[in-house]
Amino acid sequence: MIYMTTGKKVIVIVGVLLVIVIAAICYYRYFFVFGEGVKAGELNYVVKKGYLFKTYEGKLIQSGIRSKQMGTL
Repeated sequence: MIYMTTGKKVIVIVGVLLVIVIAAICYYRYFFVFGEGVKAGELNYVVKKGYLFKTYEGKLIQSGIRSKQMGTL
């Protein structure tokens, strides 16, 4: 039988915990939905982007209240 020394056990435990933490961060970053909703307006353009995860991104022109003076709400 091969017995592990205390130092090797610590290295294995730290390595396993590190892999779990990295997997959790990747899951949270790429698969967790952080916002949902609906916007209305005219779609100006759509572009397919991404190196690893392909997504469609676009620009939406929303009509709304316009002020008479530029730069004010």
